[in-house]
Amino acid sequence: PDPDPTPDPDPTPDPDPDGGEDTTVHCFFNATEGSYFYTVDENEVKHIEENLDEYYELKEETLTSLAEDAVDPLTGATSEEVYRFFNTDNGSHVYTTSEVEKEYIETLDNYASDDNMFYAYETEVEDSVAVHRFWNPIEDVHVFTHSEAEAEQMRSESDTFNDEGIAFYAMPETMG
Repeated sequence: PDPDPTPDPDPTPDPDPDGGEDTTVHCFFNATEGSYFYTVDENEVKHIEENLDEYYELKEETLTSLAEDAVDPLTGATSEEVYRFFNTDNGSHVYTTSEVEKEYIETLDNYASDDNMFYAYETEVEDSVAVHRFWNPIEDVHVFTHSEAEAEQMRSESDTFNDEGIAFYAMPETMG
């Protein structure tokens, strides 16, 4: 597995630095591993761009972090925090909006909280993008994708990754 793209924390990123404004969620893709990596931390973006050649930013697929407690006017859905954890055994990340899962992961010795969170919806809202979650139980690796074609390909062709459904719904940057 690739080394952790997360640089040493400098200080903990503010998931809502503009006091209510939406924040860019940068999306990187690692073609070697076939996985996506999401971050809101501009220091981390710079570190990845300068040091990790296997990752490239998908600028046309940038997502938007919602403001904390943002409410969709049509459905009434409220934004939820997307927590990110680093797997210290293999360098992968897991993202979750579930408080129960967050609390469970915090008890595991091989996961560390990244404190690089953002906000998204747990339920689909108009114009949102589904972020799919797959898990390889043999290697304890999660893969996330917001590409419907890639999610369908993993469902039909992968013998090692289990489809865990939709992790969360994000907004494309142009819609934020």
